Amino acid sequence: MAVRASPSRYAYSHATAARLRGWAVLHPEPLIHVTSSARPGQGQHAPDVVAHTAPLPADQIEVVSGVVVTSACRTAVDCARSLTFSGGMVVMDQALRSGVRHQEVLDATHQLVGHRGVVQLRRILDGADARSESPGESCTRVVLGRMNIEQPTPQLEVWTARGMRRLDFGWEAKKLALEFDGSSKYFDFKPTAQALVEERQREKLLMEQGWSFIRISWRDLQDESALKQRILAGLRRSR
Repeated sequence: MAVRASPSRYAYSHATAARLRGWAVLHPEPLIHVTSSARPGQGQHAPDVVAHTAPLPADQIEVVSGVVVTSACRTAVDCARSLTFSGGMVVMDQALRSGVRHQEVLDATHQLVGHRGVVQLRRILDGADARSESPGESCTRVVLGRMNIEQPTPQLEVWTARGMRRLDFGWEAKKLALEFDGSSKYFDFKPTAQALVEERQREKLLMEQGWSFIRISWRDLQDESALKQRILAGLRRSR
């Protein structure tokens, strides 16, 4: 990667800035995004660099891991405008979870009226939720939102004989839980076997209290009709 520009004139941006911040990006591409307030000259950037020209105020850039990147809010806004709806939601959820304020993003949205992607940005911000703990949960919420069904509560807290258990999604009145089983869920902090055993132990306690579980993976999100039928069947059984 080679970007022939002064750090004071450009910043890594969009999905590249998100990844430099340690945020997960859905379907990451092998391209590097940079934003400059001045249009670069011909041949100024390497072939794998996507150059964006846009205002770059000082309060919208900062240094992360020794490189200049767009601010957390600006990064979330750029991703919400340029990625797919699900991809933008994944980044926006992480931005809010990292401390970016909803009002800060809303203010930035008001300044972009008429710009490309701002309609999607508004929709993403309306549905974003800092409670999402993984890209899988963010994408699940997007899929559920397209279904004409009773919506569950994200990160529902339920008390068991061994303390509080937090469910990815739950219909509390029906005692029905929806859990996303992406691999990252088990690799972040603990060995896979230990995490799985603890997960199943907590699930057993809840089942003893009358809870039932629907477990899904990335593959299930690709067949929304089948997933909807599983959920509806679960809600019927829980009446």
